[in-house]
Amino acid sequence: MNDLKKLFEIADRETSAGHPKAAIQAYQRILEQSGLNSKAQHLAHWGIGDIHLNNKQYDKAEAHLKKAVELKPDEPIYHYLLGCTYRYINNVEGALHHLRKAVDLEPGREQFWGELGWVVGFNLTCRTAALKDRLGKASTVKRTACPSRMLATSASAKL
Repeated sequence: MNDLKKLFEIADRETSAGHPKAAIQAYQRILEQSGLNSKAQHLAHWGIGDIHLNNKQYDKAEAHLKKAVELKPDEPIYHYLLGCTYRYINNVEGALHHLRKAVDLEPGREQFWGELGWVVGFNLTCRTAALKDRLGKASTVKRTACPSRMLATSASAKL
């Protein structure tokens, strides 16, 4: 276990120093060496996912954050980061699901509420703009601000 602790320290140091590739290599070594240690596994997937999210590599972030959620479904930060990932790729349903879960798990965390509110508000704004466009009225929202993939009618219906 001492080797894993050293690898986590290396990953943290490399992340802080702005060396994402070296940090990911350390996390990958943790995944290889941790066997059935689910704590080390979910922490390493979280670390890799967070790095990919910060580097706008959303497909890779999604894969690792989903694995972290699978290994530790009661960790609110994992749901929050996965929800943010889904927001960035315009998956409103996924964003709402995981951001709601983060809020349910840790209702006192303002950051979680803020992100959830942004997704709900943005989706409603986009839906309103699309409806105005369909009715032939001028929209107050720029079209480019509301990609059509954000128009998830069932997402706001679940609120």
